[in-house]
Amino acid sequence: MRYKFSVWQVYYNNNLLVGTYETRQLALKRASEINERNIRLCYVAEVKVYGGKVND
Repeated sequence: MRYKFSVWQVYYNNNLLVGTYETRQLALKRASEINERNIRLCYVAEVKVYGGKVND
């Protein structure tokens, strides 16, 4: 399988998924907004999406 694209997920309190975003910039902006209002920090994780046939 081949790498197709990445999506970016924002997590709050180490386990609660806040949302999935198409770009890193959007995810970082959302995490920054949450971090400004809360004591606990958000973090951004990259999820790589693969596709195609298994033998590609």
